[in-house]
Amino acid sequence: MTDSAALVSTLVKTLSVRYRSILDTSQNSTSEDVSGFTSNLTHSEQEIFRAGFRGVDDFKRWKARDFEILESYSINNKRKRIF
Repeated sequence: MTDSAALVSTLVKTLSVRYRSILDTSQNSTSEDVSGFTSNLTHSEQEIFRAGFRGVDDFKRWKARDFEILESYSINNKRKRIF
């Protein structure tokens, strides 16, 4: 493996670990003050953090509708058929 290929491999692994850590922190700190953590992140890392944070929020809202009964438009507006 050439030096440049080794460097690329090392950078990919390093960024993968870093981004995974940022995403993990964003998804497990929904009730904590994270301003200190996010202030040390680059712009792209902050975007990753916000995406993970929004994902958890979206999931919680989706899950809260778990027992809500939804009716189909076609069922509500179905007319009797005349034979």
